[in-house]
Amino acid sequence: MNSSWSWRLPSLLQGVPAILQLVLSIWVPESLRWLVYKDRGDEALRVLSQYHSCGGHDSRLVRFELLEIEATLEEEKKHKAIQWTEFIRTSGNRKSLWILLFILFILFIGFAAQLSGLGLTGYYLTKILNSIGVTNGNTQLLINAIAAVWQLCCSVFFAMLIGRVGRRGLITFRITTMLVVFIVWTTGTCSALNEDRHFSDRPLALVVVAMIFLFQVVYQPFAISTVPYVVECSLYSLRSKTATIFQFCGYSASFFTGYVNPVTLDRIDWRYYIFACAVLGVEWVFAWWYLPETKGKGLEEIGQIFGGDELLTGTQAIAKKREEKYRGLMRAVFVSAKLLMQATLRKGRVKFEGCYRSYYCVA
Repeated sequence: MNSSWSWRLPSLLQGVPAILQLVLSIWVPESLRWLVYKDRGDEALRVLSQYHSCGGHDSRLVRFELLEIEATLEEEKKHKAIQWTEFIRTSGNRKSLWILLFILFILFIGFAAQLSGLGLTGYYLTKILNSIGVTNGNTQLLINAIAAVWQLCCSVFFAMLIGRVGRRGLITFRITTMLVVFIVWTTGTCSALNEDRHFSDRPLALVVVAMIFLFQVVYQPFAISTVPYVVECSLYSLRSKTATIFQFCGYSASFFTGYVNPVTLDRIDWRYYIFACAVLGVEWVFAWWYLPETKGKGLEEIGQIFGGDELLTGTQAIAKKREEKYRGLMRAVFVSAKLLMQATLRKGRVKFEGCYRSYYCVA
């Protein structure tokens, strides 16, 4: 295809998944927490019952989960946790913000600046293949196609492992294996030796291609686990703001590095990867010692990990709600008893005064 459709057609085909998602979104249920937050508890119960108990409204699990959501959101409303300053007001929110900034760093500033290599295997794959002697157009196209299918398969596989391994496990696995891949790619057997041999060693070129496909394996656990992880670490009322910060920083960093990467690759070539190895080492230390695991926990239970002492979530919020309910009930009983006693005393006093007056008049 020699006309302009050689690039127009692939661009148009990229819109097909978006259109499909738009159509299928009609059948997507509304968010449970949004319904509860808007005091539409009956609809929330119906949605929760449909997916957690096959439509049974009397399930104890469903009732407990709904009560947990209601209690947590009531606590957020009491604290008015909807302002941007909430990110730094409590210790739990500061911890969540710190994790968000870290994820932003390694997700966007990291790999967008070639620190993690996503741009290398994506935007600059042709240049990499040319540098190792793979210059045939059909061969490059075949490698690109296989890499795309391979990436899809890896995404599906690791998406099914999130519930079993956990997000922290996948992120740590990604950073560790990515570091090994880049050390091999950069120093051990690939770029440095290939340059010394004037890029004429075919086996080393094949090792580079193998590293590209291995990179797709180790990158996918990170890609599919970080975005949900960032959102999970925030309160319900701050999740939209968290997503805003996430996307804004990501696109800003991508815009910046889009101009920096070509110049850096032209000036220092494969030595750019050494910086990636150093950054990945720092990432590994942080992820291993600081990132908590959220495996097997609901959003309200995750809130207990990050909540701190100022804002109660999950079962803590339920306990406080019940305590306030019983305290209010006892207060009502006490007030009622007090009023009844006062009324009884008043009635007795009136009766006594009547008897006294009758006796006095007779006398």
